[in-house]
Amino acid sequence: SEAALKVPRPKSLALRYTGLDESKFVMKNAPEKVAVQIEGTIEQLEQYDTIKPQFLVATVDLSDAKPESSAYRVQLPRNAAIERTGVTMRVLTEEVAVIVEEVVQREMEITLDPYNAPAGLVFSSAETRPDKVTLRGPLGDLAKVDKVRARVDLSRAIGLGVRVTLEAIDRSQIPVDAVRCIP
Repeated sequence: SEAALKVPRPKSLALRYTGLDESKFVMKNAPEKVAVQIEGTIEQLEQYDTIKPQFLVATVDLSDAKPESSAYRVQLPRNAAIERTGVTMRVLTEEVAVIVEEVVQREMEITLDPYNAPAGLVFSSAETRPDKVTLRGPLGDLAKVDKVRARVDLSRAIGLGVRVTLEAIDRSQIPVDAVRCIP
């Protein structure tokens, strides 16, 4: 019988997260793939392997997400391309753990960090415009920020105004990448 010819095959599918209001919340430590088992005859599995990857994406609905660590149900893709193959799919991990954090803002002053002074010259002072910036990012990452640093290459700034990139850094002087400086 055809049932006796069916073979199970482990696969992984990409995960897409939907429904999260990204102006208020951000995901942390969210898995990018989920393990599934595909079962079908050799011919059905070969036909399944011809499906384009964009049709083989599992989803996780985060529309009811709150700022906490929770498990969310994985939904397998359902489309005509998969149905035509005749394979059956079963998710091996029915739920994934996702940390959702609130996105917040706070204002901080800019700290100048001059370096590379030309020979014979000494840095005396500089003015920043604006002198404060708004930091925006996940609550946990924003709490790590110790200061906003403006690194100024003095070899390029003799008597001139210079645009610099601002960095939100922690106490160890390591940039906190999840936090944006505005402007």
